[in-house]
Amino acid sequence: MYISKQTDYAMFLMAALAQQKDGDDPLSLSGFAEAEELSFFFLQRIARKLRTAGLVRGVEGRNGGYCLKRPAAEITLGDIIRAMEGTLRVTDCATEGTVKKCPRYDRCRVQKTWCELKMHIAAFYDQLTLEDILSSEHKPITL
Repeated sequence: MYISKQTDYAMFLMAALAQQKDGDDPLSLSGFAEAEELSFFFLQRIARKLRTAGLVRGVEGRNGGYCLKRPAAEITLGDIIRAMEGTLRVTDCATEGTVKKCPRYDRCRVQKTWCELKMHIAAFYDQLTLEDILSSEHKPITL
């Protein structure tokens, strides 16, 4: 699986939001973009997706910006990846709704393996919270 630049930057933004001293103190997207030398317009698209997914909330006004909508301990890596990428895809045949489209479905010997891989990846993503990622005591997760 490939993590896109959009998802990478979404993680970067979410980490910055989680590190705000006061969870209700909004982070200026334009200020963040300038400080980190990132495209403001690209970050706007990312923030919009995160807001639609219910992970951040926008605060309007002169001192506006974005805040986490839930505590970092309640937001998983899976939440962020799905907000950016949609459904987890390992292969087309391991994606919901596409199995019967494959002409080799009835005789395929590897499709089950791809589905199992997808389940393990999703389990890993869904165990790891934003708080875990930012913790200096972060320990590897075993499945």
